[in-house]
Amino acid sequence: MFSDNLALEKSTWQSNAYLIKQRPYNTWGAEKAVDGRYTELNAASGQCTISRKNQYTAEWGVDLEGVFSIHHIFIQYRTENEHWGMSVFFK
Repeated sequence: MFSDNLALEKSTWQSNAYLIKQRPYNTWGAEKAVDGRYTELNAASGQCTISRKNQYTAEWGVDLEGVFSIHHIFIQYRTENEHWGMSVFFK
């Protein structure tokens, strides 16, 4: 099965990004979604991209640097390290 991650470490952008002005770097920027890290799915881990508070929609994009036939896209949601299910979905 062909399962290359075409987005890994590519250029990204995000609308409504959550930024903290006191920090010299963007802890939760769009690049977190393509850095290959996903073992800690919580806000404190620095492995997730996060949108601004009170935003119900967000757009995120990645420049794949080419044209590809894509079989599927997998999006891993932040779950605060709880198993995915109804209790996580409706929080």
